[in-house]
Amino acid sequence: FLRFPATLELAFFGLMFAWIFGFGTGLLAAVRVDRPIDHVVRIFHIGSFAMPLFWLGLMLQVIFAVKLGWFPVATRIGGRIAFTFQSKTGFYLFDAIMSGNGKVIADVAKHLVLPSITLGFAQAGLLGRMTRASMLEVLDADYVTTARAKGLKERIVIMRHALRNALIPIVTVFGLQFAILMGGAVLTETVFSWPGIASFLVRSIESRDWPAIQGAIVFIAIFISVINLLVDIAYSFIDPRVRY
Repeated sequence: FLRFPATLELAFFGLMFAWIFGFGTGLLAAVRVDRPIDHVVRIFHIGSFAMPLFWLGLMLQVIFAVKLGWFPVATRIGGRIAFTFQSKTGFYLFDAIMSGNGKVIADVAKHLVLPSITLGFAQAGLLGRMTRASMLEVLDADYVTTARAKGLKERIVIMRHALRNALIPIVTVFGLQFAILMGGAVLTETVFSWPGIASFLVRSIESRDWPAIQGAIVFIAIFISVINLLVDIAYSFIDPRVRY
């Protein structure tokens, strides 16, 4: 399971992309509800959630790698740098940062951009829709109206009073997305030739290597269970009422 760090690194940055764009646009749509920006964001959420991962990955490769040449087409690291770079943990970006070599850091980071966007794009739409719905529900609550009546600034009302109470369902979706990302990683790793556990699982299925298939599935299931446990623990920090 030396391939697992590659998949985990890709899933982490894909989830960060989904969080930044999904949570950010969902919050923006909730604050500007029924305004033009709200309608634009909602269309973006629906489109991103409906877009096939493999098609998006191929389009990103054609536009940003082949046509513009801004990013590499595939793999985790450039061929020349791979001869001199040695990864100790399996997390290439972490090892590159620890090495202090700017060229290696830039190369590894560039290789992460397109696969991370591909993997996190659909989840950004799901997370954004959930954020918008949860925030709209909280913004209609009596305590938010009271906070506004007290003369608090709108930014304080949203960030301190509304957002924290809206985080429970958002965090739930955020945790469950790790499981979805593991499924999406199969397509993403195949398109970008990413040497992770998902591509290993695909090759094992093609060769009918049943012990390898069972081991990979059990390993992924254990990892997802741990993520769900961490999500449950996070509930107690967000809302003290759910502490056991």
